[in-house]
Amino acid sequence: MKNVLLLGDSIRLSYQEAVAEKLKDVAVVSGPEDNDRFAKYTFWYCAKWVDECGDVDVIHWNNGIWDAYLQYPESGPFTPVGL
Repeated sequence: MKNVLLLGDSIRLSYQEAVAEKLKDVAVVSGPEDNDRFAKYTFWYCAKWVDECGDVDVIHWNNGIWDAYLQYPESGPFTPVGL
């Protein structure tokens, strides 16, 4: 049985249960209960979540909405391209 770790924002949270159900015969699918928000946040906690999950065969990472967020248009997106 393979171990799949899903990381990402609220979009990931919305499909995690469906992925776990579809892969139940071939993989154990897990992911943090937390909304991983933006890419820097996910990257910061990635090692912790991998440790909690154990041996991971596949990591699926899906961030994006938060990274493109413009809180203050004059300062650009929350996570600039290239970081």
